[in-house]
Amino acid sequence: MADHRPVTEPGITIAHLEDRDLMSMFRATLSRHPTRTMIRYFDGELTFQRIDEESEAFAAALESRGFTHGDRLAIVANNIPHFVITMIAAWKLGGIIVPIPPALGDHEILELVSRSGASTIACEEARIGDWMDGIPLPTPVISLCPHEYHDAGSEELIPQHAAPRADTVEFRDLVNRHRGEPVAMVVPHPASAAAIVFTSGTTGAPKGAVNRHESLAFVGQVYRDWVALTEHDRVLEAAPFPTIMGIAAGIAPAIVTGCSVSISYRFHVATLARMARQHRTTFLMGAPTMYLSLLNEPSIRREDLESLNHLYCGASTVPMVLVERWRSRFGQQIGTAYGMTEASGPTHLSPAGVEVPIDPASGALAIGMPVYSTESRIVDPASQPGDELPEGEVGEMVVRGPQMISRYWNSGEDAAGTIADGWIRTGDLAIRRGDWFYVLDRIKDTIVTSGNNISPRQVEDCLLQHPSVVEAAVVGVPDGHRGESVQAFVVVDRSLPVTAEELIEHCRNRLASYKAPRVVRFIESLPVNLTGKVLRRHLRELVASIDS
Repeated sequence: MADHRPVTEPGITIAHLEDRDLMSMFRATLSRHPTRTMIRYFDGELTFQRIDEESEAFAAALESRGFTHGDRLAIVANNIPHFVITMIAAWKLGGIIVPIPPALGDHEILELVSRSGASTIACEEARIGDWMDGIPLPTPVISLCPHEYHDAGSEELIPQHAAPRADTVEFRDLVNRHRGEPVAMVVPHPASAAAIVFTSGTTGAPKGAVNRHESLAFVGQVYRDWVALTEHDRVLEAAPFPTIMGIAAGIAPAIVTGCSVSISYRFHVATLARMARQHRTTFLMGAPTMYLSLLNEPSIRREDLESLNHLYCGASTVPMVLVERWRSRFGQQIGTAYGMTEASGPTHLSPAGVEVPIDPASGALAIGMPVYSTESRIVDPASQPGDELPEGEVGEMVVRGPQMISRYWNSGEDAAGTIADGWIRTGDLAIRRGDWFYVLDRIKDTIVTSGNNISPRQVEDCLLQHPSVVEAAVVGVPDGHRGESVQAFVVVDRSLPVTAEELIEHCRNRLASYKAPRVVRFIESLPVNLTGKVLRRHLRELVASIDS
């Protein structure tokens, strides 16, 4: 397995890290590359030194407001420089960040802030609202203005300035007021909490994964050594910062390697392509829905993305047809990745430059190989994680490694069902063939019709092979006769009309008849979460509402 990995020390473990927390790594990178750009925000640039100075001033402001070691700072912001600055400031004081996506509803934000016990909130100005009234805070909410740190290029994405509220304080005012003040710096213990990142909640209520400093340092090193990122690389950040993908695949590699991260507030297809072209970005990690959005935008040219030489796709199963279409249009190979919030980043990656294999039995594209110091097994879902199934048998994938969480925030019962002896139960059905792992589906998404198990992914892959289908999602719905029946939701290319009957026949000609959808519904767009995972429960709810 070591032959595939483009590194000089394939047996590397976390013990080989120069530093075991991102703050120490940040200081080391700062000393090596103070004038290198860390963040590119539209046409604005912030060097490592500028990020350090801004975060130092903000840390002094937090300290003056009573923020101290172990306190939680909730950051409600899109991809703006303030996210990185406030994060590093909190870590300088030994604090814990609680990243919260602004796209969530008021009630959801209120719930996550309350559950985390955050004592301070830094919130993008457009998301400041009455939801704050439900939280007893010792100090006013800090308002972040996304119009700062750049001059042009964001007009179509960033909301207009919001009127300031009397119960908030401006980030810029705090930074200017406390610039140059000394701060009682803390060197975080590697095993201490760095972030409480809430899971996406695709199958249930979000849980607060406690990601440690050593875990985030480890995943930054994985991108440095496995993907071979250096200070000369430029990350194109498509994932939202308030997700583990945004932190692990963007911020962590920058801190570890000294590379830069290009951000553009939120995902917008044309803007992402423009940033890739203007900033000459080299690395992109995103979900299949992101790559499909780029593929389905006719204005994007091959030369817009030609500088990208490290392309990875994860967050959900990757359709082979997507990889083939991307190679045909842009001439680039997409690697595969697998990770989860509980793993602080990737557990599996395909080696750079290696063709990703397809499982001959299921047609699934491999998710990659386990990364350094990471164990992965296939077990019976009803058994203990240590009871490994023979190669080629389908079971639940479990993973263990230095990047894994050991607990959820104030949620012991959830941890007991998911974490055992360091192993994390992924909830994914998978198989292993040699060093490669293949995820077939979520266990909870498997459809059982007349006693037959059906993989939604297999049906979706079949639908995507039809030239009219742009996106597809398949769910099982209650059926009084069969137990469950297959229903498909598809987004189609309007220039290539197709009927539901034609798509059902397309599947029947390629799959066992019981796997073909009994109903195909056309939809404008699939419901997805912030990282691009399809929210199947929303589709089931939609079916229930239609049927009722």
